[in-house]
Amino acid sequence: MINNTMISWREFWYQPKLYIHPDWFNETGITYINTDSSQILWNIAFQHFCQDLNLAVVFDQEVNADWQQLIILLLTHLDDCLEIAGIATVNDINAASYGVVKASYRRWASQLANALAINQRFAIPNELIKAKEKGAWLMYALLQSKHFESWQRLKLALEPSMVKNIEALHSVSDLSIKSQAVLLRFWRNITNRISINR
Repeated sequence: MINNTMISWREFWYQPKLYIHPDWFNETGITYINTDSSQILWNIAFQHFCQDLNLAVVFDQEVNADWQQLIILLLTHLDDCLEIAGIATVNDINAASYGVVKASYRRWASQLANALAINQRFAIPNELIKAKEKGAWLMYALLQSKHFESWQRLKLALEPSMVKNIEALHSVSDLSIKSQAVLLRFWRNITNRISINR
């Protein structure tokens, strides 16, 4: 799995080996391949793997360069992005549950969420307690409404149990164009902030 290492859009699309969470193999019952398998074996099994996980085999031509960059940045800094996005949705920026995230990030995230009225625009399900889960739901909201095939791949970097919870709670496919634009701005601000401070 990648760790703050930038990959290309083509690698994101055709080499899920680089980022898939190992629990997906147990979750889906896939035994013919795993993260230790060679790239040659992955290439041979790619179409079968995509069919088993309901992934599009063919490269998605609808995703422009700006969206590609955002999605790759989300993947590259996934844990930090989700934590900061989740923190942005709560009022108590000093909550102990938000652990190692710097206080400066907490303040900035809270200010960003207030400026964009994130809590007012997006009804994050009450069942989601952890910051990372809330952040993942907001990422799901962005990609499900705009680039679902990209979400289908990006979610493989998350624990499958978290993904199942998020997808089962609420459909966000009916976001207005304005809400989509706000969410896009929210995520771009987060990825830019993290990238600059790396």
